[in-house]
Amino acid sequence: MSESTIIIQGASLDYPRKKKGVGLLRELITGRFKKVPRKDRWFRALNGINLEIKKGEVVGIMGPNGSGKSTLLRVIAGIYAPDEGLVEVEGRITLLAGIGTGFNQDLTGRENIKLTGSIYGFDSKSINEMEEGIIDFSGIREFIDDPIRTYSAGMRARLGFAIISNLEPDILLLDEVMSVGDYEFRKKSRARIDE
Repeated sequence: MSESTIIIQGASLDYPRKKKGVGLLRELITGRFKKVPRKDRWFRALNGINLEIKKGEVVGIMGPNGSGKSTLLRVIAGIYAPDEGLVEVEGRITLLAGIGTGFNQDLTGRENIKLTGSIYGFDSKSINEMEEGIIDFSGIREFIDDPIRTYSAGMRARLGFAIISNLEPDILLLDEVMSVGDYEFRKKSRARIDE
């Protein structure tokens, strides 16, 4: 891949449309789907995307709601496989998609730090070493031992970004997370991305 970290060539992805009444996905899972889906039951979310991102580049993907931005990030992260085309990624990817995505709402902020770190393959010693830095960066120390379900959207976004950015991924994908939170936290987050 040379200098490129991400290469996408001709990537397309189709989503099933929900049928009236019963969801197509449920039919596919339960095996009740009786015939091959007609073309009108599918929606092309990505159509022939070509993109090359080199190491060290910061790229923003812009477009109206429903244009496939989040879907593209999920394809890059390997959550979705494209129906057509090629996606090559070199490096460890971390995706922060949406406010509080992946948090267990019944656990405290501190417990979610430990859970997320372990999901990403860090041992308890490494997680404990990162914990104070995560809490300090998030700016929500006085609430860190409260359940996530009691956090505001901004607090969840701050904690999510603090955790993910402390994991030091090779590639950091952010999906609308920077639009939440106060000006000072957004400024601090941008500075961390620039590091």
